[in-house]
Amino acid sequence: GNIKVSYKVRCIDKIDNIKVDGTFKSENVTLLDENFKKINFDFVYENNLMKFKDITLLKKQASIKSNFEINVESKRFKAQLTTRNFKMSDFKAHSKLPGELKSDMKINFNINTLVKGREIAKLDVELSDSVARNYKLKESSLAASFNSNELLVKGNIFGSDIKVDSQIFFNNRPSSLVLKSNVENLKKFFVAFLGITTKGHEVNGRLL
Repeated sequence: GNIKVSYKVRCIDKIDNIKVDGTFKSENVTLLDENFKKINFDFVYENNLMKFKDITLLKKQASIKSNFEINVESKRFKAQLTTRNFKMSDFKAHSKLPGELKSDMKINFNINTLVKGREIAKLDVELSDSVARNYKLKESSLAASFNSNELLVKGNIFGSDIKVDSQIFFNNRPSSLVLKSNVENLKKFFVAFLGITTKGHEVNGRLL
């Protein structure tokens, strides 16, 4: 592939006060065994902060956009990532997953650990045009948030086939883990995410 890096280094008053800014542009490159049409980003280093801005990865019709910032002294960081036109089957890593789910995926992810005691992460995932073996599946949406005190997960998997509403505490408070579905809908879940079929086995009951 083709890679181009350009940067400027400035020193103000003393050697500790350095600012570096630049750009990284590439075409037809391989990252983590995946081929990308483009990987581009800007970078800045100043006041112990290393920032990677406007990170863009293009693969077929999919785009992944991100920003990342880290304090090189404290090792605390924050990051943001979004996807568009992301088809799971376009990525080689998909073939290594245990399940048989093929889907368009939209992801929004944010994490911030820069301030001690106020760490937080949020994840939103949407699945559409999903299929698994002979099942054509309804849309799914899942929202999760995490901080030093709790993990919250809420959403619907395959329309209203499976509902999740859970709150897990890390400070000895009572937690709740709620998953609502029936056996027939759970079969779809096993095939999609675990590659397990219940054919030839009798399964009865209801999970609440």
